[in-house]
Amino acid sequence: MIPQAWVNENPKVKPINARVEGLRKNTAFRRLVERRRCLIPASGYFEWHQSTKQPHYIRVKSRPVFAFAGFYDTWKGSDGQKISTCTIITCPPNARTRHIHDRMPAILRDHQDERFWLDRSETNIDELLTVIAPYPEDDMYWYQVDKMVGNVNNDSDKCVEPIQ
Repeated sequence: MIPQAWVNENPKVKPINARVEGLRKNTAFRRLVERRRCLIPASGYFEWHQSTKQPHYIRVKSRPVFAFAGFYDTWKGSDGQKISTCTIITCPPNARTRHIHDRMPAILRDHQDERFWLDRSETNIDELLTVIAPYPEDDMYWYQVDKMVGNVNNDSDKCVEPIQ
């Protein structure tokens, strides 16, 4: 989902991810990080190997459900309907996932970081971004999955089954 402020500035670009390195510079993203932060729950995520295009399912060992750091925006569409969108923040990968892709979603390390990220009294972007870092590699695992995950019409348990 795309923040309206970003669409207004760049109507041809519709990001579902925002690089942590650009959050301080982009005024639309900066405002949203300062005021409209959210958690995006996940049990894992898919990443495609950059050169082979083989999808991998990546998970956190210590928690069956974890949270990505994100931000959201809400506005009224041309038809007057309320539209809510969100964006996942990405960061450089940890050393072990770097061989799959050059980015990873910003996974918050624990419930304390999640509470801090959601604390509306905190608006200093420099302080907020202290919890955005590559997730510890020793608490992650992954495996290859079928390329069927690349089609949004495929929504079944087979999407997360390991392939041989």
